[in-house]
Amino acid sequence: MGKGRWAAVGCATLFALPFCGAGIATIFSVPRSHGHDLAVRIAAGSVFLIAGLAIILGAIVVSRATASSFQLRQRYPDQPWMWRDDWAANAINDRGAFGLATFWIFTIIWNLISFPLIFAMPWREVRNQPAVVFVFLFPIIGVLLFIGVLYKSGQRMKFGASVCHVDRMPIAPGQSFHGELETRVRDQPPNGFVLRLTCVQRISRGRSSSETILWQESQTVSLVTPSYEGARVQFTFAIPADVEASQSAGASQVSWRLEVSAEMPGIDYSSTFELPVFATGGKPAFEQPVWPAPQVDVSRWIPADDSNITIAPMPGGGEELHVGPATIGRSGFVLFTLIWFGVIAVMFAFDAPVFFPILFSAFGLLIVVIGIDWMIGRSIVRADRATLSIRRTWLGYGSSRTIAPKDITAITTSIGGVQNGVPLYDVVIRCGPKKFGAAKYIRLKHDAEMVAARMRKDVGLATPA
Repeated sequence: MGKGRWAAVGCATLFALPFCGAGIATIFSVPRSHGHDLAVRIAAGSVFLIAGLAIILGAIVVSRATASSFQLRQRYPDQPWMWRDDWAANAINDRGAFGLATFWIFTIIWNLISFPLIFAMPWREVRNQPAVVFVFLFPIIGVLLFIGVLYKSGQRMKFGASVCHVDRMPIAPGQSFHGELETRVRDQPPNGFVLRLTCVQRISRGRSSSETILWQESQTVSLVTPSYEGARVQFTFAIPADVEASQSAGASQVSWRLEVSAEMPGIDYSSTFELPVFATGGKPAFEQPVWPAPQVDVSRWIPADDSNITIAPMPGGGEELHVGPATIGRSGFVLFTLIWFGVIAVMFAFDAPVFFPILFSAFGLLIVVIGIDWMIGRSIVRADRATLSIRRTWLGYGSSRTIAPKDITAITTSIGGVQNGVPLYDVVIRCGPKKFGAAKYIRLKHDAEMVAARMRKDVGLATPA
C-alpha cells in the first residue's frame, strides 16, 4: 500500500505542476503589464497557483487517510465501523477542520476570479448595456463568502474541536444509544444545546448528486456537566428498526449526522459528527412508538401560536383545519431568487449561448412556483364522518378535492421538503395505491402527526399500529 500511496501522490503532483507553472509564469509577467491587465494577471496567476498547490496538498491528505483506512479494512473486513480511526477509538471527531479548509480554498479562488471582473468591466458601456452591472453580483457573493469563512474561523478559534463518545459501537437500527459530547464551551448556553440526528441518503448520477433526508429526530439538552475543558453534553437517541444503515459504497450512500448547535453571546457554537450506524443482525430492542399514543386525547391538543395551524369546529360536526404558510426564511428565498435571475440577466447581457439562459430560466420558474407555494400557500381541510375535503389555496384561490372516508386507508406524515437542513412535513391521505396531499410544509414533526391524528379522529379512521 505504501508504494501505491506515493504513486498516487506523484501522479497528482504531475497533474498539478502545469497549474503551478502557469500560475508562476503569469504572475512573473506582471512587470510587463499595466492597469486592468495587471490586476487580471495577478488574480489569474494566483488562481492557477493555489489550485495546483491545493491538488498536491489534497492528494497527500487523502492518501494518508486512505492508507490508514486500508489497513483497518484488512484487519476488520466484516466490521465497517472499525474502518475509521476515530470510530475505532470511540472518539468521533467533528468535521469542522476539513470543512473549514475547503471553505477557505473555495472562498479564495472565488474572490480571485470575481474581483478582477471589476477592473475588466467596460464601464463606458454601462449606459448602453445597464445589465453589465450585474457582474457586481460575483464580487458581492465573494464578500459574503469571505464574511462566512471568517465567522467559521472565529467559531473554530473560540470553541476548538469537539469529540463525541457513544456507549455502543456500532449503533444498530432498532436500538437506543447514549452518548456524550466533549466541548470547549465554558459558558452555559441560555437556550441549551440543540442536537439533531439525521439519516441522509446521497445519490450520485454521473456528475450530479442529490441528498434526501430519510429520518430525523431532534432534542434540546439544557442540563450539562461542567468540566475544566468545557461543557460535557449527555444525550440519548432511539433509532427505529426500519431505517437505513450507513453505506459508503455505490451510487447510493447513506450517512448518519449528529449536528449540535447552541446560541452563545457573540459567536454561536456548532459542530457536526458522522456516527457509525450499522446493522449487526441482532434482535431490535426498540420499536418506534406510535405518536400520539392511543390513550392520548388528541381533541385536547391546541397548536402553538407560531405553528400557523388553526382548528375550528364545524356546525354540523367535524373540524376545519387551516395550515398557514411559512413565516421563517422568506428573505433568504427572495435574495436567492434575485441572485438567480441576476445571473440569467448577465447571460443575456453577454450574449451567452441561448441554451444556457433558457435552461436557467426554466429552473428559475420552477423555483419561483415552489417558493410561492411555500410562502403564501394555505391548506384547508374539512373533515367529518361523512366526507373529507382538502384545498390548497394561493391568496384565497385554489381547487378542492372531496374524498369519502370509506375510501381512505391511512392518513400519515412524510418529509415534504427541507429548510436549512431541517425537514418540513406533509400530511398525506392514502386511498389504496393513490395518495393526496392534505397539508404541506409543517415545521415540527409533532405538529404534523397531531394534525394527521385529528383528521383520523374526525373521519373515524383507526390509529395505525
